Amino acid sequence: MTTFMSPLQAAEISNPGFENDWEAWMEIDKDGKSAAISGDSSEGEKSAKLTSTAGSFGQLINVEPNTDYVLSAWVKGTGIVGVKMGKQLVYERQDKAKSWEKVEVAFNSGQFQQVAVFAQFNGKKSLFDDFSIAATEELIMTKNEDDSISFTTSNGVQIQNIQIFDVLGRQLFDENFSEEESPNSIKFDQIKRTIFIVKATLANGNVLTKKGLK
Repeated sequence: MTTFMSPLQAAEISNPGFENDWEAWMEIDKDGKSAAISGDSSEGEKSAKLTSTAGSFGQLINVEPNTDYVLSAWVKGTGIVGVKMGKQLVYERQDKAKSWEKVEVAFNSGQFQQVAVFAQFNGKKSLFDDFSIAATEELIMTKNEDDSISFTTSNGVQIQNIQIFDVLGRQLFDENFSEEESPNSIKFDQIKRTIFIVKATLANGNVLTKKGLK
């Protein structure tokens, strides 16, 4: 048996620890002194510092629609870490931390393929470092000895539909499954030693995408 674990498109934050200063980030510093790079860091040598409401920063990242994610960042002092999806804001506040503490923001991407990760001032000097983002659900594909492929999810949520495409976007398979006939394994002959892409719709409405090699 071979298990495929590589996502088609993992969400990724560029320059997450500010080792390249503001590269990949959109820095907003309205008074010229409220956003800066600091030498006080959780890891590495640098972090981002906000000292008033005139300073903030953010970054646009690509995500898979209808997918649960957790955004993480290390914060020292006070600060706000969040995600903007269209007009919706999801965020967490960190209050008066004398040492570096991890802040996590859980969200669902909904219809969006791109969201904005952001940080804001929260009353006192704020330091931010080591941003990361990860999907909280994973589609697991296992190749069996009879050349079929089994599908499960990391958290046991039922799969209601499986669609399979080749790299040119041509659909090779599309089938719905009831609770009684959850897709333990699928055997399809259209794919011969090539890369394929699976789109799985779950009972909770989330959609997971994964690529594999048969």
